[in-house]
Amino acid sequence: MSSEIASQVSAEILKSIDLDIVGETKLLVAFSGGADSVALLSILKDQLPAKIKLYACHVNHGLRPDTEDDEYFCRLFCQERGIPLLIRRLYQGGLPRPDAPNEADLREARYAELYKVAREIAAPYVVTAHHFDDQVETILMRLLRGTTINGLSAISARRTLFVGVTLLRPMLEVTKTKIERYLLQKNLNHRVDTTNSETKFRRNFLRLRVMPLLKIGFAGFEKALVRFAGLAAEDGDYLDSLAAKACTDLSQSLDQAQNQGYLNYSRSAFCALARPLQRRIIAQLLQAHEIEVNALRVELALQAIAGPAASDKLTMGTAKFLHIAESRFGFKVEVPDNREARFGSIAIDIPEPGKISRIIVPWLNQVLVIRGLPEGTVPKAFPDRRSLQCLVDLTQVKGLVELRLRRPGDRIQPLGMDLTVRLKRYLQTHKPEAGQRLLASNLRPGGSDTALTPELERRLAVVLACDEEILWVPGLGLSNKIKVRGQASHEIEFMPMGSQVDVQIC
Repeated sequence: MSSEIASQVSAEILKSIDLDIVGETKLLVAFSGGADSVALLSILKDQLPAKIKLYACHVNHGLRPDTEDDEYFCRLFCQERGIPLLIRRLYQGGLPRPDAPNEADLREARYAELYKVAREIAAPYVVTAHHFDDQVETILMRLLRGTTINGLSAISARRTLFVGVTLLRPMLEVTKTKIERYLLQKNLNHRVDTTNSETKFRRNFLRLRVMPLLKIGFAGFEKALVRFAGLAAEDGDYLDSLAAKACTDLSQSLDQAQNQGYLNYSRSAFCALARPLQRRIIAQLLQAHEIEVNALRVELALQAIAGPAASDKLTMGTAKFLHIAESRFGFKVEVPDNREARFGSIAIDIPEPGKISRIIVPWLNQVLVIRGLPEGTVPKAFPDRRSLQCLVDLTQVKGLVELRLRRPGDRIQPLGMDLTVRLKRYLQTHKPEAGQRLLASNLRPGGSDTALTPELERRLAVVLACDEEILWVPGLGLSNKIKVRGQASHEIEFMPMGSQVDVQIC
């Protein structure tokens, strides 16, 4: 059994890497120390030819009490086998450590670290230990959460991680049972993540409670589900090809006089297409301009293009916009000259009672949600002032309300005070809290490699303002001007991009 699995995994790797063309190469294996990655690393060490240099990378999230033990195990395992190991630790250098980490955020951070390590050691391949059972869980999760054809597609065995690095998953046809048998036969120890048994997490609930029942009532459902996902992927690829051709036709439908600059797609021709093709075209255009695709961005673009406005401009990402003219539309990247241009202010539409405004804030990777509360709403409790949520009374606010970074001359009337103070002084006398630091961490000029110092946190403070008067410093505190003295008029909340809608919809 162990030799069968080893041959299967090594053959999958060699199929993905044409050694006759590349010669010697390097593989970076994502190594958590768990059963799956221990089996993978052991197989690759024993089976691969000498011309493939093997490296391992352990990403320590630092979120469990025993993560140091995991790291020690990985060091010892690799040392005994002569495998170079690189360690990366998250949530250091001033970054806030989340109390309830989001699985998607952790996965994205983990892949980012693997990519950086791969580039450091010039490894063109990153290898992970995803297996057949992971395939089934992922497809079921997407179905239950709600998705479309592209979202139903199975985990790919090979895809581009980032520029210059390919992600390989050679164990996708190997079941968890076979992996456990391999470890037993090879007498290999591994680490156990105790949180994997906690059914409060949806994926664990699915694995531990739902799938055992499905196996009883629907024997062999796993293979049927993965086969269905494969067919869905083929359908999705075909529809994508139709969308690509339709996108070319949209450009050609404009005469030469109209097709100029970046406004190079016909609005009328676009609106005549079927809705599924419209969604895919917008998704492809977003990807072409390196804008993250999610359903909220796609739907906002569709509404704007089909809307009555003769001209419009919609923010799609940092310095990236959808421009709409009378008969055409297009995307444009506007290179910022300074910080204010890069993180430009956003005018806030204050909704009426019973209405909701959702504003994409691309430079924070957040959505600002403002809910107009029914008249007479008297709160029974208030969110913590340090959170990214607040209940306020905006009835006395006159003028343009905007979300922006702090500016020289800004003033705030702190909660409980009659006088205003300089915002700079307010920030200096209030210790940065997790919410404020989370927002500031998205704005660091040097990216994730820049340390988030207290001075930098103050300089990158995000504020809700009316002219030069600050109404709210998210994650830090409210102005006395919008304090609820009886009835609350609005609830304001920051939510991570993608939490509002299913990002797999396109």
